[in-house]
Amino acid sequence: MLSRWSLKKEFIYGIRNYRYFIVFAAFMFFAIANPMMTKLLMPELFRSYYPEMSSEMIEKMLGMTHHDSVRAYLGDTFEMGMLIIAFIFSGIMAQEIGDKTFVLPMCSGKRFGELIFSKFFVNGAILLFTAVAAAFTNYFYSGVFFGFTIDSAAYVLWAGLFQGIYMLYVLAWLILVGTIVKKQMMTGLIVLVPAYGTMLAGNLFRIEKYLPSGLLRVGQSLAPLAFRDIVWPLISVLILLAGTIYIALIRLRRIEIA
Repeated sequence: MLSRWSLKKEFIYGIRNYRYFIVFAAFMFFAIANPMMTKLLMPELFRSYYPEMSSEMIEKMLGMTHHDSVRAYLGDTFEMGMLIIAFIFSGIMAQEIGDKTFVLPMCSGKRFGELIFSKFFVNGAILLFTAVAAAFTNYFYSGVFFGFTIDSAAYVLWAGLFQGIYMLYVLAWLILVGTIVKKQMMTGLIVLVPAYGTMLAGNLFRIEKYLPSGLLRVGQSLAPLAFRDIVWPLISVLILLAGTIYIALIRLRRIEIA
């Protein structure tokens, strides 16, 4: 069972090394800057290079609508967000094992399972909150610039939630790989393979509806949610989360930390 001490310790550690601030600030920057650049900067750049183009043509090329702006944000945060998360959170397990600080809580009677789950739940909660908050922020700013044409804000909140769930999938890989590699930079590089590879494999072999990346596609549609579209991606996420955390726990029990 998770103790308040373990959760508090992990939260304070994330605050002290500015991990949560960096991730939250990065996603908020994308959420606000994306519609601003599309509305204010990009049209001027097009006019400077292509003065013969009309405003209507530029707007059509840039996709200057509420839907297009939110979809662009969701796509950009997948491409850049996974990179940020992989390296910012690469040390949650690898660094502690490499620095041999993981043994300190064990000396106070804490179990491996409690320590791993506290890392997953605390950091996972921060990522979920960040994804949903940033998605709603982008929805609002995009609406201010292009008009509120998306039928319901709930579609965007679902998109943010699904993006957050995919981040949990990446976080679990960071925990697992960290117990194997024990080096922060290498852990981040290795985890980029499943982070981007899952989406690539789904598109290449047309099996996205059975993979965690299927949640991202459903979210980007910004359409009414159908349970049949998310059931298999959710099942695959749960299976992979359970598998990676379980293997990480076994691996941690077998390595010599002190």
